Parts: sequence; structure tokens; C-alpha cells
Amino acid sequence: ITELARIESLGLTKQRRYKEHYVLTSEVLRRYMDGELGLDAVESTTAEVSRQIRSSSVPWRQGHRLLTILFVSDLVKFARYRPMPDEADALIPDATALVHDLHREAAKTAPESAMPADGTTGRKGA
Repeated sequence: ITELARIESLGLTKQRRYKEHYVLTSEVLRRYMDGELGLDAVESTTAEVSRQIRSSSVPWRQGHRLLTILFVSDLVKFARYRPMPDEADALIPDATALVHDLHREAAKTAPESAMPADGTTGRKGA
């Protein structure tokens, strides 16, 4: 979450630096998937991540949201897709909400014995 806030503070969308905005955000989400979801997302293509998500315990809705962000990021990075300004501005809030939702899901499905005594998930923020 801290890294996503840092990216937002760069003001890349105001400078119309959409590619950098999407690259940085998708890299944070890929590192999050590696560290928190146990997926090999950093070194995988989006299509490979899609297969990993489908065979993982990631809930369908959150998996779909993750893949949507990654696929749009790929379009911006590789196909010169130019998002609308409001679409680009929504990227960080959407990614942040997604990470929060994934943490909530993990807390609901974690066995009681795996939960730290303070009630947190014990996971680091993205």
C-alpha cells in the first residue's frame, strides 16, 4: 500500500506519463502476488499469471480484477494504448482497494491457529 501511495504521489498521470504509471503499478502488484499470494508473477507473462490465478485459492472476483489491471497495463506498455485520464487516475485507488480486499479474504480463510494473536494477517503491505 505504501508503494502504491508513493507512485500516486509522483503525479505521473498529471504529467501524462501513463506508461510509467502503469509499469510501476503493475510491478508492485506482481511483487505483491509473489510475496503474499505465492504466485510466480514477477517473472511470468500476464497469460501465465492468469493460469496461476485460476489454479490458486485467489477468489474469482479479485483474480479478475488483478488480471484486468495487468492486461490493461500490458496494453499501455506494449501496444501504445493511451488510457483516458480518469481511467489512469483510477488505477492506484483500484489497486489499493484490491490489495485491501485480498487481505480481507485471506483473513477470512486463514485458519484461526495461523492468525497472529493481535488479529492481523501477519502479512506485509504492498
